[in-house]
Amino acid sequence: MTDNTFQYPSADVLKWLFFLADGFRMLAPWRWMGDREVVAVRDPLSDRIAYCVVMGMEGTCFGLEAMLGDRGLAAYRKTISEEVGPEDMDALHIKDSFVVFLDDDKRDMGPEDLDLLKQAGVKWTGPHRWPKFRRFEPGFYPWLLNEQDTAFMAVCLEQVAEVAFRAMKDTRILGPRDHRTFAVRIPSQKDGKIMWRDELITPEPLERIIRIQPKVDQASLAKILHGVQSTPMTWEADCFFGQMPVAEPGERPHYPWCYMIADKDSGFVFDIQLTNNDYGAGFIDRMCEAFRKHKVSPIKVLIRQPHLMSVFLALEPFGIKTEVVKDLPMIDEARMGMFKAFEQGMFGSMQPSSRTKRPTKQVLRAKKTVVYQFKVSLDHVRPSVWRRIQVKSDITLKRLAATLLVVMGWENNHLHEFHIGGRRIGLAHDGCDELDDFEDEDEFCLCDFSLDKLKHFVFEYDFGDGWKHSVSLERTLEPQKGQKYPTCLAGERHCPPEDCGGPRGYMDFLEAIGNPDHPDHERMMEWSGGGFNPGEFNVDIVNYQLKCFVRKMEKGFDEE
Repeated sequence: MTDNTFQYPSADVLKWLFFLADGFRMLAPWRWMGDREVVAVRDPLSDRIAYCVVMGMEGTCFGLEAMLGDRGLAAYRKTISEEVGPEDMDALHIKDSFVVFLDDDKRDMGPEDLDLLKQAGVKWTGPHRWPKFRRFEPGFYPWLLNEQDTAFMAVCLEQVAEVAFRAMKDTRILGPRDHRTFAVRIPSQKDGKIMWRDELITPEPLERIIRIQPKVDQASLAKILHGVQSTPMTWEADCFFGQMPVAEPGERPHYPWCYMIADKDSGFVFDIQLTNNDYGAGFIDRMCEAFRKHKVSPIKVLIRQPHLMSVFLALEPFGIKTEVVKDLPMIDEARMGMFKAFEQGMFGSMQPSSRTKRPTKQVLRAKKTVVYQFKVSLDHVRPSVWRRIQVKSDITLKRLAATLLVVMGWENNHLHEFHIGGRRIGLAHDGCDELDDFEDEDEFCLCDFSLDKLKHFVFEYDFGDGWKHSVSLERTLEPQKGQKYPTCLAGERHCPPEDCGGPRGYMDFLEAIGNPDHPDHERMMEWSGGGFNPGEFNVDIVNYQLKCFVRKMEKGFDEE
């Protein structure tokens, strides 16, 4: 673990950073650049390279992310290829980047963010578009930028803005979009001034090698194993970051390592330990503790991280084999249970100090009512049919389903269900009692799920046509006084007609009605009533329908 003490940047560097961030916001390059366009920037001071992407093309979370070096680039490639999704428990810990958010509400600014503005002597007005800077680093809670990172972030904002301005007229300067070759801004000194030029680079994929040097006392290990019973059991063992950030006064919150050992068949957890020791180095001690405590040893240990093989080789002389596998289902189930326990506040003694009180509250938020902002997109339909909505966290899944049907424009003529965290939850119907994994939507609220971790779930409507909607969490907000929820903020395109045959049938339908010479043109026009406009969407009409729906809820009627 690296040094995690924090010192505020100087006022001059901060003032320059806020000035560049405001200019970047006014340029608004997200209007023509998205997260597929990467601009690399070399730091003139440290020679580091940051791979920068503009955020905000989808209409939310405007800003810039600068991913650092090989590790940051590797994380970006995993995210773009969907090898790691937002719902992955380790998604936070692969990021190595700076991020500037340019659209935060003032209410979402922490005291540490306001301190930076005060220290820089910068005044910001209005309730929206406040800048917030964060450093993401494996093993650490997202935190403020130090002096060196602040200076590099300023360079990234300045150089990406310069490239974005030119790319507005000619996108070829961004280089090929194959995520292998990148346009990079290279600094050089001339007459005491820094000059910049464009180049293309093709960095090699990161092959990270982790070497662990465990300290093993073979004599002590032999003595312990001599006193326990050898069994045909297979154990799972893993080392990962814990779910709860901790910190000492004046330090940046960090995530301790967690060692876990569980039985492959029963799921029984033999040992679990949080520690600040180096990765993997203490695993043999934890295995010995499990042997002593339970008086048994396994015949095999399963691990998924090849780096740990050097640790467990110490067990082979005693007949305990080690195998690297892709999945550890019992470990993952126990991890999820541990996360839920943390979320419910069962481990209060692990809370960070008062210096980190605000971040801790965000991590372990009590189940008070908040507002979730979702983007709802209809899968496998192009051009995209989508809606952006806000709902309260205490809404039942039954009412959420009705909300989704209203905003999308469905007529509620068919069954539906949610797919959340591997669970099937839907409207109770004839035959659902025969489904072992089916659960009634009327028994759940949104706040029953760890959406800050899951980030995404699926809503399916009409099992015959198979309309699947991707529901992605964009923001978590405080309820606004006087605002009625649910509400629709934006959207595009008309919902497909009912019973048109699913995404494939809808594509055929659009082709037919859009071409007067198509053999099915007249039949499809007659079937649809002749007035279907696929590009039509009116947010005011949708909100009027939602207003009627809210009134219906307040009167206590069901959403049938």
